Amino acid sequence: MNWSMRKSMKKRTAILAAVICLCTVSGCGAQPPVVDMNDTNMTQVSETDITLDEENMTQMSETETLDDDKTDVNMTQVSQNGAGIQENDAYVYFFGTDCIYVVDKATDDARFLWKSDAFEPGYGMFDGKGILLGEKIYFLERVAGRLEDSGVYYEMFVLSKMNADGSGYEQAVAREDSIYGYTGIYYSNGVLHLYNSYNTEGTRCYAVLADGSLGAEIPVEETKFLYQKALEEEWLDPSGLVYLTDGEAFFAVTQTDKQTFERVDLHTKERTVIGEIDGQGSMSAVYHEGTLYYMLCDETRKATVGYLSAEDATGGVLFELSDMSDYTKRFSPFDFGIRVSGDDLYYMDMRDYDAYLVRIRITGSQQPMYFEEPVYRTKIHEVGTLAVEKHEIYAEKNPKQVLGTVDIEWLSVDTSFAGAKKINAYLYEHEAANMLTQFESNVRRDEEFIDELSVPYSYDSEVPCVRYFDGNYVSFVQEGYDYFGGAHGLPLWEGYVFDLETGERLLLPDIISNTEAELKDLVTEYFGEIIDESPSYFWPDAKETVRESVSLETTDFVLTDEGICFFMHPYSIAAYAMGFSEVTIPYAEFSGLRFSPKKS
Repeated sequence: MNWSMRKSMKKRTAILAAVICLCTVSGCGAQPPVVDMNDTNMTQVSETDITLDEENMTQMSETETLDDDKTDVNMTQVSQNGAGIQENDAYVYFFGTDCIYVVDKATDDARFLWKSDAFEPGYGMFDGKGILLGEKIYFLERVAGRLEDSGVYYEMFVLSKMNADGSGYEQAVAREDSIYGYTGIYYSNGVLHLYNSYNTEGTRCYAVLADGSLGAEIPVEETKFLYQKALEEEWLDPSGLVYLTDGEAFFAVTQTDKQTFERVDLHTKERTVIGEIDGQGSMSAVYHEGTLYYMLCDETRKATVGYLSAEDATGGVLFELSDMSDYTKRFSPFDFGIRVSGDDLYYMDMRDYDAYLVRIRITGSQQPMYFEEPVYRTKIHEVGTLAVEKHEIYAEKNPKQVLGTVDIEWLSVDTSFAGAKKINAYLYEHEAANMLTQFESNVRRDEEFIDELSVPYSYDSEVPCVRYFDGNYVSFVQEGYDYFGGAHGLPLWEGYVFDLETGERLLLPDIISNTEAELKDLVTEYFGEIIDESPSYFWPDAKETVRESVSLETTDFVLTDEGICFFMHPYSIAAYAMGFSEVTIPYAEFSGLRFSPKKS
């Protein structure tokens, strides 16, 4: 059975879940940073940069913290900060929290080296951190679950490892030993540091043995980990800054009306302004070999990529990404940001609604090279394009006050398909016109309440991808997000199946011959398996709710290459934080299919 517990309820929901996690597990400290932290490449530093005696600042010998015969002497002179990119002689590695992507340096072939069961393409696909130590990869992996004592849902990042060729995956540190989860990973002088910028009690340090495996845990105070010391003394605030280490200092980008690039000395606490970057927006940055490389995305999603030298503050713009005509709402270049390794700068871009990894040689002609296979294929361009409609609703008493915003994206089928005109008219009426009318009615009804709330209502809707297309039928999910005040909005999904020849929307009786009783049994059986596997994640009456909700005429479903996918909305059988619950039932399980599904 193919199933997943979906949590892709738009970026704001993902951020909310992260905040819930921090509040629940870490004691609700500072808010998560708005920009990438510690996203820097391998730097060569002396042992003195990291391991300094606190009193007389003299160099520590290796024997003071580690046994000589247990450490890899070839790695004791190297410090690495966990980064979104690493490389060895064979591959360039891109780290996500649910996946690792590699580029073969000899052939330029690109592929996924590893994916977790929770992997989903889209937001933050490569926002992880990893380190290469010899032939071993250590990286932070996202895990989720419920606390045994309270049943509260959580997400956290734990240390996992595998061989550099992708084999031998395992969790390197047990989840129960990870305490609060980790936000960063750092290696120096034969010691691997796992730290949480929001809770210093969670830091763990391990000796790295000659074969790359982890040895004994080492008390953090014996390692003289300067970043840990700065956090414990509470003079270094991890929120709202980009921290980019060069060993003895951190580089920080402070976001105000400009982006100010500073060097923060971890010994003296001094801050030295190096330069400023004009412009406002979301910023992703990496520090590489004396230069800050950054991507600045403004509110229109235009991305500017530039650089600023740490030595003399010289810099400039390398290139801009401004053509968003074939971008989906789900994707922005900032979701990947930039990665720098050697003379190469990598970023993500979209062509025909598919996401591609792109490489530019910093020191060369700077002509972009798109890798052949897309990282994320939406299949939208095989069917048509995306239509977009945006509106702002203003107060009648104060015409300058925005009461609500609408941003709707829907599929527009190419006219080469006979049923395109009928399908497009249906989707415009159902997803654009009707939703706008209904939303405006709700805004006008609550105008006085919104005025007191000072937060506009909003409705967003998108088609992140086509889930099934065989030339005759197309199926996708329209994903909406309705915000009418409160801590969070409500995500909404509606599945569609269309006959591309006739233009008709197909319901379950048009696809299968099962009776409603048979369908109830089948869908409840499949949902029952995931409920029984993790019963504490679901409401006590979850199975009964599933059975009652199943109907041939109204049940939410979508076609996929593997089978028919049924989904339950948040709150229906589990808490909001659990997102959408899905099961995919193979086509062979149904009676009398009325079409021939393509082979996946």
